[in-house]
Amino acid sequence: MAMQFFTITQGRRARFHHLLAPVPALVRVRAGIKTVLGQGAPVDVTAGRFCLMPEAVPLTVENRPAPGRPYLAEALAIPRPVLERAYARLPGLNRPDEAGAVACDLPAAAEELFQCFAPGGAAARWPEPVAGLRLEELALWAAEAGAVLARAAPERQGDRLRGLIGAEPGADWTAATAARALAMSEATLRRRLAAEGSGFAEILREMRLCHGLALLQTTALPVGRIALEAGYASASQFAQRFRERFGLLPREIREAEATADRNAA
Repeated sequence: MAMQFFTITQGRRARFHHLLAPVPALVRVRAGIKTVLGQGAPVDVTAGRFCLMPEAVPLTVENRPAPGRPYLAEALAIPRPVLERAYARLPGLNRPDEAGAVACDLPAAAEELFQCFAPGGAAARWPEPVAGLRLEELALWAAEAGAVLARAAPERQGDRLRGLIGAEPGADWTAATAARALAMSEATLRRRLAAEGSGFAEILREMRLCHGLALLQTTALPVGRIALEAGYASASQFAQRFRERFGLLPREIREAEATADRNAA
């Protein structure tokens, strides 16, 4: 089982609209505050608390640094099948009707287990079946603390396309190549996306820019390299598109706030 554990840093306050995660994730805020807005009331996650984030649900996420230091958080992806196996162990579990993020406080034992999945942690030395069971155990701890996700919505064509592009966002994608990979004609792909109110170019642009945002927050790669990884021919082109989408230049994501707070477009 491939574990995905990320450390997220952000220099200034910013609000990102319409973000869709590919898989659920358990997030621990280390410094600053994360606010998640979705279908229900805003969820504020302060330093030391956890938040379980759903997949394939458009969310608005605001990260606010603490005074004098950057926003810092850690995120562990927990695949939906793992969550569902954990929930099946809890008869009578009350699951929310609305798909949104849920904040919680976990006991010390669960915090230690969460840290085992960090790079270089104990989970890297566990046999795969053991790692899978411990990840399920972490989902159980979260459920016991009240962090339970709503049932996943049926997969849509756009979700399949996002999964395809997300595996290699920097590739030379066209509607034709994506359609072939999804075993359908280009016309069928475009028709199904249109029926869902989206389009190929829109999803491609969104996936590339969100991938660029993730690299800015989780790596020390230079902006020029990130632009290439996100499928852009130049750093300037990436910066222009990034600012149009998020309201900040890529370098500003890492810089400390120097003026008034700014929100993403």
